[in-house]
Amino acid sequence: LSHPWLSAYPNPTRAGLSVSYNVVSEAPTHLRIYDASGRMVVTLWDALRARGHYVAQWNGLAANGRPISAGVYFLKLESGDTRLNQKLIVER
Repeated sequence: LSHPWLSAYPNPTRAGLSVSYNVVSEAPTHLRIYDASGRMVVTLWDALRARGHYVAQWNGLAANGRPISAGVYFLKLESGDTRLNQKLIVER
């Protein structure tokens, strides 16, 4: 629990994925997915998190409830001073 990290599986994905991440201290935490142009697609978490390991599920849908298109996306974790990114590939 001493180092922040972010991991998504499976990647590439067809229908959604499981996101594991570690928060090293209590802080407002934001876990979001963005498209390649930088537009936010969906928020997976946006609230205070205590120090610890967490898992979030994403069903492959945008915030409007529609399936997203195939392409490159970016998973971003912001928690306190931590900023982590992971590239995601969505196949259809």
